Amino acid sequence: ELFDEVLAEENELLRRQDAPGVALLQERKQAASKLYQERLRTVLKAGDAGKQLTREQRERTLALAKRLDERAAENAVLLRAVMHSIERVFAAINTAVQKKTHREVHYSKAGLVQSVVPASRASVAFNSTV
Repeated sequence: ELFDEVLAEENELLRRQDAPGVALLQERKQAASKLYQERLRTVLKAGDAGKQLTREQRERTLALAKRLDERAAENAVLLRAVMHSIERVFAAINTAVQKKTHREVHYSKAGLVQSVVPASRASVAFNSTV
């Protein structure tokens, strides 16, 4: 249930576009994921573990697994959307720099005036966390 709660919290932060909140949540997400994987491994090793559960426990476990699958799918969609929006921002910045580069005069290393720097030779560095 811990992993489910962390995913739900991360999904909400992603919907609000709260990048700092998502970043702060990553350690908890990794710890919850590791715990989930360890428990799942333990259950899978004990092949008859499902037989020892009561009907109510099995139903609860199946409901939790279904909810976790749904949250994980939603999380993947939200993360892809964030990544896509970041790529669009970088593309817009890159396009703006390329347009600006064509209109400026530049000096070569030898001190000669170059009227245009080809866009293929221009570069942009992104030095801040998005």
